[in-house]
Amino acid sequence: MLSLRQFQQFLAVAEAMSFRRAAERLNMAQPPLTAAIRLMEEELGVKLFERTNRIDSLTVAGEVLREEAQRTIVQAERAMALTRRAGAGEIGSLRIGFVASAVRQLLPTLIAAFRESHPGVVLELEEAPTARQVAALLDDRMDIGIAALPLPPSAVQRITVQTMVRDRLVAAIPARHKLALAPDDPIALAALANEPWILF
Repeated sequence: MLSLRQFQQFLAVAEAMSFRRAAERLNMAQPPLTAAIRLMEEELGVKLFERTNRIDSLTVAGEVLREEAQRTIVQAERAMALTRRAGAGEIGSLRIGFVASAVRQLLPTLIAAFRESHPGVVLELEEAPTARQVAALLDDRMDIGIAALPLPPSAVQRITVQTMVRDRLVAAIPARHKLALAPDDPIALAALANEPWILF
């Protein structure tokens, strides 16, 4: 299989129609360049150039190789540029899980700021409870989780946690409920254990 370096050498000769000028452009000596083209011709089993004492023209096979080599070089340069951008976080996708309560105050601001600074990155958002987010993070099915603490003990050592916001939880109960008739002390979570309730 031909390498990118071989394509570059061939294209330099095809453009200059001279081994000497192509070698100068490539900053190399002429004999190794001539040998490289000869090796390409042997590897492909075709002549790439019509030549007498100098290069007269490209053969039909040489014309085809020139077109394909140019495409290959452009594609390789594009692949390298995209890879660098992906490595720098400029493109790609980011899978984010979030608990429903994050939608209210945290998520809209974060998404707007991220999209402004990383317009080439696609955000894949999934509402999920904390336990499901932890499982997805550990299985590499999610990149970031916006969850409620505490995390399951099995995950604490395997996930990096950063507190983004502290939120108070309140219990909304009917005014005549037995817990509402108690003094203004906070309601212990254990007191709600046997009560029917909805978390939102």
